[in-house]
Amino acid sequence: MSRLSVGGLIRPVQINYRLPRRADLAALAVALLRDGGVAVDDFCSHVWTAAEIGADAVISGGRFGEGPVR
Repeated sequence: MSRLSVGGLIRPVQINYRLPRRADLAALAVALLRDGGVAVDDFCSHVWTAAEIGADAVISGGRFGEGPVR
């Protein structure tokens, strides 16, 4: 389960998706976080910002919504 924090309020959000739809998930997360907040996905314990998600940053070997590539 992912957690989104918007305006300092943390609310669990369950987003089910398939890997080919990861770009859509990332766009949704960026839109939800446009006024601030962070997201945590199921693949790593990193706290993602909208800027990191929008830039498709690689943290700990993976991107937001995608596990590490082996």
